[in-house]
Amino acid sequence: AECVGIAGVRRALNAAASETGDQRGISAAARMITQNYARQLAIKDLARLANLSHSQFNRRFSAAYRMSPSSYLQRVRVHEASRRLIDSAMAIGE
Repeated sequence: AECVGIAGVRRALNAAASETGDQRGISAAARMITQNYARQLAIKDLARLANLSHSQFNRRFSAAYRMSPSSYLQRVRVHEASRRLIDSAMAIGE
């Protein structure tokens, strides 16, 4: 057998309208990460955006996205860097 690709599943950032306030806050924090990945983002600021304590935010984000907020941020950054390497003529050092 020959491997011809990799498949994956992603959770939609704009989930259903039936979200609770906490879920909306977590989704808003994930959008903030996705839209501002190049900036320095502090987890405490994302927790504040979600209207949760730091520890509540970490637990609930991890439950929703199956990874910590900092891992999610790192994954978004790596994904964007990969996309730029493929879609542009930029050198790897850039």
